[in-house]
Amino acid sequence: MQDWLRYEWRRSGLPLRLANDACGVANAATRKYLTADHLWYYPPPDAFARLADFANKHGDPAGKPYFSQDGQRPITAAQWARMRAKFRCPAGVTNVWRQPQVGGRQRIAGDRQGMQWKYKSLHGSQKPLELIETTIRAAIPTTGRLRVAGPTHGLTLRLVNHELTVGTVVLGPDGATLTVNEALAALFRPGDRVVANAAAGLLHIPAAELVSAKTAVDAAATAFGAMHEVTDDAIVAFYGHAAAALEDDAVWKRIVAVNAEDVARARRRGRSTTRLGVSDAMRAKMIDGLRGWAAMPSRRGAVLETVRHKDFRIDMVGAALGIVAFVFEGRPNVLADACGVLRGGNTVVFRIGSDALATAREIMALAIRPALEAAGLPGGAVALVDSTAHAAGWALFLDRRLALAVARGSGAAVETLGALAQSVGTPVSLHGTGGAWIVASAKADAAHLYAAVLRSLDRKVCNTLNVCCLVDGDGLQNRAERVLAALRDAGRARGQPFKVHVAEGSEHVVPASLFTESVRIARPGGSVAEPQAETLALADLGVEWEWEESPEITLAAVDSIDQAVALFNEYSPRLVGSLVSSDAAEQRRFFETLDAPFAGDGHTRWVDGQYALNKPELGLSNWENGRLFGRGGVLTGDSVYTVRTRYVDESEGALGDGA
Repeated sequence: MQDWLRYEWRRSGLPLRLANDACGVANAATRKYLTADHLWYYPPPDAFARLADFANKHGDPAGKPYFSQDGQRPITAAQWARMRAKFRCPAGVTNVWRQPQVGGRQRIAGDRQGMQWKYKSLHGSQKPLELIETTIRAAIPTTGRLRVAGPTHGLTLRLVNHELTVGTVVLGPDGATLTVNEALAALFRPGDRVVANAAAGLLHIPAAELVSAKTAVDAAATAFGAMHEVTDDAIVAFYGHAAAALEDDAVWKRIVAVNAEDVARARRRGRSTTRLGVSDAMRAKMIDGLRGWAAMPSRRGAVLETVRHKDFRIDMVGAALGIVAFVFEGRPNVLADACGVLRGGNTVVFRIGSDALATAREIMALAIRPALEAAGLPGGAVALVDSTAHAAGWALFLDRRLALAVARGSGAAVETLGALAQSVGTPVSLHGTGGAWIVASAKADAAHLYAAVLRSLDRKVCNTLNVCCLVDGDGLQNRAERVLAALRDAGRARGQPFKVHVAEGSEHVVPASLFTESVRIARPGGSVAEPQAETLALADLGVEWEWEESPEITLAAVDSIDQAVALFNEYSPRLVGSLVSSDAAEQRRFFETLDAPFAGDGHTRWVDGQYALNKPELGLSNWENGRLFGRGGVLTGDSVYTVRTRYVDESEGALGDGA
């Protein structure tokens, strides 16, 4: 609850200090209700209602509703009161154990021969099972009939009487208890599915969304079964047909018209449209991407390595991986990106953000499906989950038939999707929270620093500069002025002012006037008057600024490069860090200590598959949830494959080499 409250408030984009105004207190809200330490208090119902009301009135319109479990309306004060942890202790049970110590089959499992044991398991300090069962029974209400089943990362609630009872307690995958509230119980219908997820709580998946996801995966599975009959020439031809369709001005005009309606709807809803609108530049990138996939060699059937022995050899042979699922944010161009997995004989099923769904349907109808048919590929080789609901994406990632699940979007949504896929054993490639860091050494060249910052702020994407750390030393104020000058010029290039968040204790590097000067900042819901500079808690250094047109960064003064790296490793999403320094030893230590897949010495916008590797990119992965096994942070089409091992007898008289 503590983490969720802080997450929801921070998601609103409001400073923590305003929580005190919302509750009508001097500092109790930040000191008690939204604190990150052990002194946290469960907010009283009236205080919670005030927080929720304030966030939904004044928070970022794109994220509404805040403090909601169903994504439709905020939790009420009464609902919040019922969610407080409850423990029903049976009468007569005390803290004095009345059970005998663990022994026999509870303690030792195995086979005994005389005095010798062949152990299968040994529980030296296990609590008696009756006490464990009593604890579980005490935490579950006596009303309601339910069964909870599922693997570690995501438990599924299946109801015997097809009803969901308010107050039913479900044990989450992390051991926390999750309570069914009134809103969830009212929404639930026979055939629906409720999944306990550590990242997002109880997720409701309506039966219709289960069907939407299953229909798309069924099509992709059928297509994959036929892909072994499809030649590489046919796959290459598909990319050519799809690119040619997008080059057709008549086709593109129809796509533009539908996209304009998508953009208009998104703006009416107060949604961000910076990546939603199609353009000639986007069209060119989609065409280049499709032709790029065609030009790439396929690993399908290729001998990747051979190990020779005296009378035989072992061939390592590339092969198709299977069905690859994508959940993308509302960006129409990602549809062309997803088609990259076909190059290796895979099939793809994807769900795109609701803002771009109509555009995606048009691209599928006018370019992708005709190209599949013209090239002789199975129709389900590229399948769209035709739904605007987030629950359709959850259902998609819970399908055990997927060989790989790729999620791109906001941090919380990607975390939820990744946990769902992993709960059924599906490997994932996740890219949620972005935001690049630049560290300016005391030995940084001022002109180089200015250029690196300016180039890193041309537009808002995942590798845009988010945090700049200024190392103390001679010329600190000059370096700060260069960063602010680049930030100002990045805004001027867009006809907008800038916004800077200053880490606590770093106020001295920014002109005091910026904290009192009011500017109009472009937000998804429109232009908003805000102070040009605001103080930010160190614990919030990881907040990614999803700016629209007004460049926005965090500025922090640090004592050393090592301190900057420590802050990066603790608070950032661990995507990309850059050190501006002319000292080779500093660069070497920075690279060795930075915990991220991407590190550089200048601007941060180079973190892109096409730009850096000359390969169309399917997604980037940060190290927020740990390092990646056996691969880099860029997922490309030619990296989606598996390897088969083939034995070939080369002894005298062998029938053949199997090639």
